[in-house]
Amino acid sequence: MGQVVPLRYYIDRGPVFDARAVAITKNQVSIELADSEYLFTRMRKGYVIYLQAEGTDYQFSLQGTSRALTQLGLCVNTELAQERRTAQPAQTAAFDPDAFLPTDSSRLEATTFVANLGATRNGGIPHTSDERNSERVGGI
Repeated sequence: MGQVVPLRYYIDRGPVFDARAVAITKNQVSIELADSEYLFTRMRKGYVIYLQAEGTDYQFSLQGTSRALTQLGLCVNTELAQERRTAQPAQTAAFDPDAFLPTDSSRLEATTFVANLGATRNGGIPHTSDERNSERVGGI
């Protein structure tokens, strides 16, 4: 635990990002993703995140990520309202995820949370290249 592993990742056919994974348990890592609105949006709207670490390729479905980030945005807004001692957003009010403008730190935390959630749901199973991504996976 505590081992740091460099990795590369991309979402769908987007640009490649470099990051580091830190082992927090035998079967779980924490990855601090780039703090960018582009990446946050891609996590919400993408289909698959591809990672390469120590010569092994992984892919994780992003299915449900948009819904998870929307719910997380509602939670953040509620907590911020409580901290500022202002009225809480109505529970029945519609939430427009495109209008959600998180702070840099909340965006990073949300993206990291959902990435770790996806890794837990998918079991972190390595994959082999297929025709759709053979030019990227293993070659990033």
